[in-house]
Order: sequence, then C-alpha cells, then structure tokens
Amino acid sequence: MQLRRLLLILLVVMATSAFAASLVRMLSAQQQRALGTTTAAQSETAPTTADTGPTTETEPKAPAFAADDADLLELQAGHTEEATFEPGTHLIVSVSSKEPGQAFVVGLGAVLPVNPGTPAVFDLLLEREGEFPVRVRPVAEGSEDLPAGVIRVENE
Repeated sequence: MQLRRLLLILLVVMATSAFAASLVRMLSAQQQRALGTTTAAQSETAPTTADTGPTTETEPKAPAFAADDADLLELQAGHTEEATFEPGTHLIVSVSSKEPGQAFVVGLGAVLPVNPGTPAVFDLLLEREGEFPVRVRPVAEGSEDLPAGVIRVENE
C-alpha cells in the first residue's frame, strides 16, 4: 500500500515538472518571437566570417530600452539639469552616479538602484503637469540625497 502511494506521488511530481518545463519552453519561444529574433533564424541567416570574410557594422545597435518615439534625458548625480516636456511625452531617463545608491523621481514613485558604471534607467510616460525632481540617495551612512535634475511637464 505504501509503495503504491509512493509511486503515485512520484508520478504526479514527474507529470507536474514535465508540464512546467513545457510551459517555460513555450513562453521563451513566444518572447523570442515578440522580440523578432529566434536562435534558429539567426544561425540560418547570419553570414559566417569563413563564407564572407570579416564584417564590420556601420550602424551601432540601439540600447534594448530605447524606443523610437521616446526622448532621452541623461542625468548625473550631483549636477542639476532641468528639462521641460509636454504632457504625453514618452521619456527615457538615465541617471548615473559615482556612488552606489537609489535613484528616484519625486512625485512619480519611480525608484531604481544605481551603481558606478550601471545607471538607473527609467521608462516614463509623462501624463500630468508638474515638476519632478530626480535625486540619488547614496547607501553610505550619513550621506544626503544628491540632486540629479528636474523634469518639468507643462503645456507650451
């Protein structure tokens, strides 16, 4: 009787893990299709250096977070830059810092980690008017928030 229960439990666990593995494969394939790239398609269509010789790219690839219709604002902790945008603007804000900490946009509830060499990248849709200070809070004890800039949203 105990052996039957053990075998039944083992069968249920194996069936569940096989189902979960098939879901993961299916979801990763859907994500690759959504990005427009698949490993098989890349390997079939990509020229090799043995066939065509060395290749050089003339156009740099855009960062993964960039969108065609988005404005880009690059800020540095400790500097105060002000930028004005209209409501409805899609804005990518990159905040860099020489110290590790948290970058945040006051009034929009956006908070991300920032490290030297790894900026915090905010993808924002500016829907309402106002002033939104961007600040960096270093992790060092006793450090004060550093201003990085101000995002103004207003109709012109």
